[in-house]
Amino acid sequence: MDVLLAKREGLLCKVQNRFIVFDKRLQPGEGFEEGLIFDHGSFHNIPGFPDNVRGAKTQFFPILQRGNSSADPPDIQSPTFQACQVPLVWWPWWPFNPADVYLNSVLPLERMLREGVIDSSVQLVPVLDGLRPPRFYQWWFAPLTDPPVTPLADVSARTRAGSRCFQRLLFCNLQGLWNQPADGNWSAGLQPTRVGQKIVNHHLSEQQANASMAREAGTAIKVAFIERTKSRHILNLKDLIRRCNELQVGEAPRNRSVQCTAVSFDDVGNFTGLLAELQTIDILVGVHGAGLVNTYFMRPGSAFLEIFPCRFSHPSLLFWPSQYFWHPHRQDKRVNYREGASFVQATLARDQDVAPDFEAISEAVSRYARFASRAGSVASKLDSTDASYFIIDS
Repeated sequence: MDVLLAKREGLLCKVQNRFIVFDKRLQPGEGFEEGLIFDHGSFHNIPGFPDNVRGAKTQFFPILQRGNSSADPPDIQSPTFQACQVPLVWWPWWPFNPADVYLNSVLPLERMLREGVIDSSVQLVPVLDGLRPPRFYQWWFAPLTDPPVTPLADVSARTRAGSRCFQRLLFCNLQGLWNQPADGNWSAGLQPTRVGQKIVNHHLSEQQANASMAREAGTAIKVAFIERTKSRHILNLKDLIRRCNELQVGEAPRNRSVQCTAVSFDDVGNFTGLLAELQTIDILVGVHGAGLVNTYFMRPGSAFLEIFPCRFSHPSLLFWPSQYFWHPHRQDKRVNYREGASFVQATLARDQDVAPDFEAISEAVSRYARFASRAGSVASKLDSTDASYFIIDS
């Protein structure tokens, strides 16, 4: 994008999702300028509706702004402008999809903080069109800044206690960092798994975060299958878990048993509990979907198996589904066993149910076990291993 960060100097108030700028250049007359000269360029999804139906993907409204006026309410005609707090306002791309928010908002903001573009005292203000923010906004942004993330509708509400007027305000196109960074590599400077570990360390105690260290080399490999309730079901889930629990994998004399179970991320109320559970999982198996964002919170050296419905995508194609998990994890050296287009049976599109071959699941677990049974960490072996090793067709 041509504009990444626009700093508005001068005096500005936020009132009911509208920006009122105390700047003579925005007053009618000889020096009149058209707007804030900032294009957010973002689309959003409508929570409660599938994202592939007509009207579910819509562009955010243009920025509502104007100069101050003598007809403003009294508190706006003579406001008190905050000098210490600086809001950072952005329009999240797909703001109600956890995977999109994590990749398009959390990671760019963390990079800006890490590189000193902003500091942890900024007030993060996402624009959500007046809708209630999902709980993951608080969970994921808490480690980044001191003030809690607060939607624009709340910051600008007339009923809000405290000032809604600021001397400085930042408009940020975070999606531009994700889609079109300067060097042409979408992931340049972004650290998905490292940021995930930062979130884990923020929410879990040191004892909880290090619980996985107590897992001995001879213990069973824990495989968890993501169970979805609304769509993209694994039709043969019970049979997969039964047969998976009978596996013996690894290299002699270090053969290991396999412990398989089902987990659900459809309605997460206890995020700390979820993070603690993820630290105990060696391999997470799931159909492509936003729930796989939780793979970024797994412990280093773990793995995940991403199932793609037939004809939906393939590792050899630079198709949009690959940007969520396959490429980010590969960059950050996290094992990702990925199934190609022939992995599932009788599926034609993303939201279809799937019936994975057990032999492919077994092969993926066996390949992970061969890595995990050798000396050194799993992550350290990835540099010398071709990515094709982790693509299993059946």
